[in-house]
Amino acid sequence: MSEPVVISLQVGGVADVKRAFQAVSDLVVKSAQQSARAALDGDRAVVKSAQASAKEKERAAKQAQKAAETAEKLGVKAVTAAAKEKDKLAKQSQKTAETAEKQKARAAEQAAKAQVRAWLKGDREIEQMRARGVREFERDEAKKTRAVEREAKKRAAAEERTVKAGQRAREDFAKATGSKVGGAVSSVMGGAARLAGAALTLGGGFGIADSAAAEMKAGGMAADIANSGSLPGGKQFTSKEVLAAAREQTARHGFSDEESLKALQNFTSRSGDLQAGMGSLGKLAELSRASGTDMGELGDVAGKLRGSGQAKDDKQMMQMLRVFAGQGQKGSVELRDMASVGGRLLAASSQLGAKTDEDRNKNLATVGAMAQVAVAKGGAVDSAEAATSASRFMSDVSGNEKRFRAMGVKTTENGVVRDPQALIQDVLAKTKGDTGKIQGLFGDQSAKSVLGFASVYRDAENEKKGSGSSAVEAEFSKFIKAAASEEEVRAAAAKRTAEADVQLETAMNSLRTAVGREVVPQVLKLVPVIRDATPHIAKLMQSLVKLAEWAEKNPLEAATAGLGVVIAGALTKEIASAAIGKAASSAISVAMGSASFPPAAGIMIAAALVLLMKEAFDKEMARKVETQTKNAFAYQDADKAKTELQRKLSSGEALTPEEIASAQKTLVEGRAKVDTMKKGEADEKEMDKSLAVGLRTATLGLYDGGFNEANADKQKAAAASTKRTEDSLNELASALAKATEAAKANAAANNGGKANPNDPSRSAPLSSGARGGTQ
Repeated sequence: MSEPVVISLQVGGVADVKRAFQAVSDLVVKSAQQSARAALDGDRAVVKSAQASAKEKERAAKQAQKAAETAEKLGVKAVTAAAKEKDKLAKQSQKTAETAEKQKARAAEQAAKAQVRAWLKGDREIEQMRARGVREFERDEAKKTRAVEREAKKRAAAEERTVKAGQRAREDFAKATGSKVGGAVSSVMGGAARLAGAALTLGGGFGIADSAAAEMKAGGMAADIANSGSLPGGKQFTSKEVLAAAREQTARHGFSDEESLKALQNFTSRSGDLQAGMGSLGKLAELSRASGTDMGELGDVAGKLRGSGQAKDDKQMMQMLRVFAGQGQKGSVELRDMASVGGRLLAASSQLGAKTDEDRNKNLATVGAMAQVAVAKGGAVDSAEAATSASRFMSDVSGNEKRFRAMGVKTTENGVVRDPQALIQDVLAKTKGDTGKIQGLFGDQSAKSVLGFASVYRDAENEKKGSGSSAVEAEFSKFIKAAASEEEVRAAAAKRTAEADVQLETAMNSLRTAVGREVVPQVLKLVPVIRDATPHIAKLMQSLVKLAEWAEKNPLEAATAGLGVVIAGALTKEIASAAIGKAASSAISVAMGSASFPPAAGIMIAAALVLLMKEAFDKEMARKVETQTKNAFAYQDADKAKTELQRKLSSGEALTPEEIASAQKTLVEGRAKVDTMKKGEADEKEMDKSLAVGLRTATLGLYDGGFNEANADKQKAAAASTKRTEDSLNELASALAKATEAAKANAAANNGGKANPNDPSRSAPLSSGARGGTQ
């Protein structure tokens, strides 16, 4: 048993939060300092500009004063020139002042931008700090999650090992005995007997004979389909073309030849278009795998859609089938059920007006919605009754037009039945969803297509007045718009095909096909040989009937008495000396003379000898496997008890006296079972010796000793099972001792159970130690 996993979780959140707040505080101070520096730079620029302006004004004043003095000296003319110069200087001063103001404004703007940049930088750094904190938190959480997942995986692995251990023990014996005894039998029968296929198989019960039969059946079906689908004066198909098309388009989805050909056969019989069916098989297989619909039923519905003209091409046909598939996923009737009644739904929808393909698709979806709701809420028991209800709806509406008109409900439009959705909405609005009034308008069957929507109408009206018609429209819309897209079907099919069961079936189908292709030509060559050998086989069977009955009732006596000798004595010289093979022929000829028979007779005689012995042998092997399987799982009771004790000890739970007594009982019973297993191993060894003698005699001394080798492996497997059980019992004993000591310590901590029942220490875990009870 694996040691318990202890997960240590450290709380680091407080320190992280403190660091985050300190970082934010530092960033705010830093941002303020940057803003202050930007403002100081602006003020300095303003002061510098003002000083420059003052100096310029002072220089202009001095020049003006100097000009005035010069004017006095030069007279009026000079005064005029000086005035002009003064005016010029004043303008220059004004311009200088304006320039200074602009510089001041620019400096202020730059300071403001610098402050904004500082704020933005601070925000970015704060966001980065927050993101780092989130990432650190997520990493911590992920670390905790991984620790929990590892613990869960360990528990799951331990449980899986428990199951697989027993499985291994069963397989140890089955593989060793099956492969080695099968090898010995194969050597007796020879290559020709393997071709006969009666006694030999390939992996998991897969037979060569089955492969050959499946290949021949597939060829026959393909030939029938090719004949029925080849039109006089038109395209002629061969069975090879039909079979190749079926395999090419459907094999990747895990369908057998028979399933694919059945779908193609149904499609062709309904549509009369074999070529269209061969081209559609791949998409039908994809939809079948995605929806779980039987390929044969799907081919039948697809053929009806094409044959009726409702679907004029492959694209339109698949769109209709996807409608049924999508509705099946949202409603009560799945595609596999809709497939069986699709023809009737199609016939009902054809009574509605349609000008375009889109109209036809919508009509079919509308009738499908009626069938879905009839089963879900209208009282129809299955898809067949729902389809009947939809069909009767059309005929009742057409035949009772006056009754509907009297109520103010229009039933037809442009000479055909009006859109069922609008018609049903009008009926429900007039009757307020009253069941009695609805049944008065429709027959018993057709009413079920309406009563389901009546239920939707009433529920909506009870919640909100005036919402019933909208609710009915929404219910129709849910199914009309439910058609699965081509991409959705492809994805669903790929997902289903990837599952283990389909993968295995795909591989096995490929194997059957490959083997069948190789075997069938050889079987055809054997037909005349088998026909010539028939009289000899008949004589052999007559001689073996009574002997087989005795061997079935007395398998061990037949084995130990030497079944081969009994057979040789019971048969005539003609049969006994038949050509079983070189080794067998030599062995028989020495004792009984020589004769020559067709090889096929020898094949059948050899097979009969082995199969006769095999029946008794298999019964004994089945008993052995059953015993070995039971022994292989003997350790599980001890393992479960040990696991429960260890779980309670590790979690600090106190064990009750009853639980300890139960574990002790499991321990005692387990040890007694081990004693029985050891005794049984000794008995089995003696029985194996008798079987070995019987098998050697039955095969006329040709047996190669593989049985002894197989039994040696079996005995190792049995010993391994016994050891596993003993190890589990020893571990249980150790856990039980610890649990008993813990229970005693817990009792002592509570004064032998005399403590106050309300004392918290009575419910304390064992790991917490004694707290002291009431004296």
